[in-house]
Amino acid sequence: ELAESATELADVARALQLAQARFPDRLAVLPSAHASALDSAYRDPERCFRVLALLAMFGGHDGTFADVLTKALGHAAEWKPKDSPQTIAKFGGQRTWTSVEGQRKLYSRHVTLGGSVSPQRCLQVYYDVLSDGRVEVAWVGEHRPTVGKDT
Repeated sequence: ELAESATELADVARALQLAQARFPDRLAVLPSAHASALDSAYRDPERCFRVLALLAMFGGHDGTFADVLTKALGHAAEWKPKDSPQTIAKFGGQRTWTSVEGQRKLYSRHVTLGGSVSPQRCLQVYYDVLSDGRVEVAWVGEHRPTVGKDT
């Protein structure tokens, strides 16, 4: 059922809107996520929607989410609980957004779709888990800069 409606998605911004509409009690989508999604050139909005739906359903539990993500998308998606200390030291500002509480916050958990940093072939979703269990989505867009290939 989720995949059927996802097949008509025109772009990443629409995928994010649909996920937010489908899971209003599980996803808290920040303005930064909407802005990054609008700018995204990622070519597979259906896959983006699947990641957001999985986050809504399983994102509150890191181990479970990582397992489900691998089962659902295989090597097409990679989950990481954090960026490397070197990447955070150099590029932490590009992973810091205004939270639902209105405070600036560094987001570490992320999913990377695609093995390239090309905006058309790669997408990152940065998020956090709120104390009430909702997933706070801060970024749905192009790959954030890193100091190395795998950080």
